Amino acid sequence: MGFNNNVIDELKSRINIVDVIGRVVPLTKTGSNFKGVCPFHNEKTPSFIVSEAKQIFTCFGCGVKGDAIEFVMKYYTLTFQETIEKLAEEYNVRLTNYNFKNDENLDRYYEINKLAARFFYDAFTKGKNPGYTYMKKRGLTDEILKKFGVGYADTEWNTLRDFLNESKVSDKEMMALGLISNKGDRYFDKYRNRVMFPIFNTMGKVIGFGGRILDDSMPKYLNSAESSVFKKKNNLYGLNFTKGDIGDADNAIIVEGYMDLISLYQNGIKNVVASLGTALTENQSRLIQRYTKNIVLSYDSDNAGVNAAYRGIDVIRGSGGRAKVLNVPGEKDPDDYVRKNGKDAFEKLVKNAIPSSEFMLDNNKKKYDLTDKMKVLEYIRSTIPIFNKMSPVEKDIYINKLSEDLRISSQAISLEISGDELKRKPTAVQEQVKLQESDISNVEKNLIRIMISNPYYVSRIAEEDFRFESSLGDRVIEVINDKYKGETVIDFEEFIKAFELDQELALRYIYEQLIIGSDEDDFFNQCIDSHKYAKYKKREADLVDLIAVAEEDDNEKKVDELTRELMEVSKEVRKFRRN
Repeated sequence: MGFNNNVIDELKSRINIVDVIGRVVPLTKTGSNFKGVCPFHNEKTPSFIVSEAKQIFTCFGCGVKGDAIEFVMKYYTLTFQETIEKLAEEYNVRLTNYNFKNDENLDRYYEINKLAARFFYDAFTKGKNPGYTYMKKRGLTDEILKKFGVGYADTEWNTLRDFLNESKVSDKEMMALGLISNKGDRYFDKYRNRVMFPIFNTMGKVIGFGGRILDDSMPKYLNSAESSVFKKKNNLYGLNFTKGDIGDADNAIIVEGYMDLISLYQNGIKNVVASLGTALTENQSRLIQRYTKNIVLSYDSDNAGVNAAYRGIDVIRGSGGRAKVLNVPGEKDPDDYVRKNGKDAFEKLVKNAIPSSEFMLDNNKKKYDLTDKMKVLEYIRSTIPIFNKMSPVEKDIYINKLSEDLRISSQAISLEISGDELKRKPTAVQEQVKLQESDISNVEKNLIRIMISNPYYVSRIAEEDFRFESSLGDRVIEVINDKYKGETVIDFEEFIKAFELDQELALRYIYEQLIIGSDEDDFFNQCIDSHKYAKYKKREADLVDLIAVAEEDDNEKKVDELTRELMEVSKEVRKFRRN
């Protein structure tokens, strides 16, 4: 069985070679690299070098070298397949998500994307066009536009397709890469009248495109669809250009858009990446942390930006990084701010970026009228989930800060927080036992958790025709449809006020104890698959019993009917077991 390149790329996006090798070889930081004693030959003076930035190891004593996969193969004496399976298990990559074929020529796809990028660039630079005019009005120089390979897609329907057809690229290949679209038998260019931003992976290969519209059409930005070479969750815009600057600064600034990154880069802020229009994923966070653990989130100050910052903080902390949040004054984006105020002013914003815990506490405080003494108490209690994520030292620092802000003794605040935890602890333990022994299945608990995290999944559950057996699940759907329909984020403390006390305690346990992870869709799909597997498995057992009864009654017709159904159900059971 061979593994296709997708699973290898997924593993490499998650693996940090320093972590892999550091488990078995003591490593010491030396400049931008790590040094240790080579495990593959006897030596007293360390000559074994590990580069975190390049994700390779080299021994200058015996000459052995390679990446993390090659190290694990050699160190543990494993086959390539055994190595992939070992690393996939350790880094939570589900091999069942991948087709084990190697029939896709990824180099061919990279080459087609490169041809398309060159075509867009030529259209941008070799004649008058609205794309170039727009970018020049935004203050960007020819030098920076060339560096990032910015291009232009014209208003015609088949310009790119005709060019690629002449270059012996098939419509099937273009469709696979999302370069063209179709309606029935009619094929046409996907990108029209847009400034084109080629997206590169860290090896400098073109993996996709982002296009900004030049009129009032929607969507404003159009990104490449997922393909064999383009996985949003595994890549960051601009990292191929900025990874060295990020390593040198030991700090990375994450912005939302292409223009923000290019404008900052032109103005001398080069330790920056953009998140491709999605919420920061665990894989993206791990990718940045190959170069630095210090990450500054620079998102918009509106509700969507604040919510993105909250999620980004959780992802960064969960993958071992340190997060801060940068607020651009006047709710302007980084592009506008740096063009108006310059490099020094923006660097000052970065220097004054707010630590993640302080950011969450400050945003939480805005919900309460602190001139009302009862609201002060509510506010303090509402900070408990934030404090629970802090280390003991960090907790002490922010309790003291809260004490100064509210003019309440730090001892009183600490007692209120710890007292509330103690009061809830026996109930939480009892509720955990109740939940484990109750009729609420693990699948239902997980689906309740994901609905609270993102109300969008209420409609997804309906699409799957899933029916909750517990009254709690139905009540959660009822409250979300009544109060949160169309919203993307729920204030949990407000949400649970709509439930009876016993349900509130159950929900609090589910919310605080169950972990979704960064890939919500994958979590949701696993829940639905588990439910379907359990349903088919139960039906399979019931059919075996029914067949036995029918055989005792000598009802051959019923036996045949039930046996045919059993064969179909068993087929479904095997399918889900493989997944």
